Amino acid sequence: MNIRGIYTGCVNTINPGDRIMYDLFLQMLRRRILDCGATECKMVSGAEIEPDAAHIDKSMIGVVGGGTLVHWCETSYTSPVTPDIPGRMMFGTGIHPEIVVSDELHSDLANRMYGKLHAGRNVAIDHNLANVAHIKHGGWRGPISSRIEVGNRGYIYDPALLARDYYGWSGVARRDVVVIDTTRVVGPDRLGIVGETPDEFNVRVMKVLCRVARELVDNGMYVECRSPSLYKGILEGKSVDPTKVRFDRQEGYCGMMKQYANADVVIGVPLHTNILAWSAQTPAVSIGYGVKAYDFAESIGQHDLVVPASGELSVDGVLAAVRVALSDWQARVAHVDGCKELARSFYDIAMRNMLNDAMDTEVFKGRSVKLRHMRGETNIAKFEIIVEGT
Repeated sequence: MNIRGIYTGCVNTINPGDRIMYDLFLQMLRRRILDCGATECKMVSGAEIEPDAAHIDKSMIGVVGGGTLVHWCETSYTSPVTPDIPGRMMFGTGIHPEIVVSDELHSDLANRMYGKLHAGRNVAIDHNLANVAHIKHGGWRGPISSRIEVGNRGYIYDPALLARDYYGWSGVARRDVVVIDTTRVVGPDRLGIVGETPDEFNVRVMKVLCRVARELVDNGMYVECRSPSLYKGILEGKSVDPTKVRFDRQEGYCGMMKQYANADVVIGVPLHTNILAWSAQTPAVSIGYGVKAYDFAESIGQHDLVVPASGELSVDGVLAAVRVALSDWQARVAHVDGCKELARSFYDIAMRNMLNDAMDTEVFKGRSVKLRHMRGETNIAKFEIIVEGT
């Protein structure tokens, strides 16, 4: 038996945050198959199974994921995931509250997938739709299957918050290390920063973080830079102890988790730098260049660790957030760990419902399974569940 699936999202090689969404989806799907009684589930990379149209027409599972595709009332994104596909899920996809009015999702994509979701009046914990000042940062992120009604439950959490479950690494004793990740932002104008080109935005943020790093070193901290340009910029400034600054870009999800787990605090510009840091039980200070930075931080109760990336971004502001993060890091990590428990339950339910809607999962019991996956065009990935002996 072969069960085919289609995953839509930005699964190209440019955005690591979107790539980890797809990889986490596959990891969670594999774990669910094993929980259904499969003796093994091997992850294999496959060549094309069939031309795209034929694969989509025969798909039993459809997933919309890998970024905030349902966002700010945008309806131009065309997805092959339709109600004709029985097993459907939104995975790590943000639904901005401005598209929710009177319990209706005013999005062609969402309506084609789910129709009416009973999820209107309280889109985020303690946030009401009437409170315009708050809803601009609120929204759902997480798994919404065709049989989950969000109701007033609020946030469902970003799946990368559970990365440690799949790419885990135990941290060492805290050792006065700050990791700074300044991966280039390509579209700040789309994410709340106006009046600057992407290059201007990135140069400005880089200059501030170079000064932040020097101040941290002067105060006895060690700085690890995941960006070679940041490392170079720090050393080119005023005199700084070069033994306390180093370029260290651990590669792969396990390498990233190891680096974050071994730090006292992470300062991140990319959203998923901060999510992975919290997953590794390390507090993260976020440079808030867009709605999604606030959305995630509020969902885990850490909004005070977001430093706005507007023109007022300052060295003092970033250092103040670092001090706050270090002052009560244990309580913050414990709170976020509680969010992870809720996230696990949400994703377990969503994955179970999706598979049950697509097939009879009894077929997995006592059998060997292969999960074959491949990337197609920029916004399309395909996968196939191969149950041997059927």
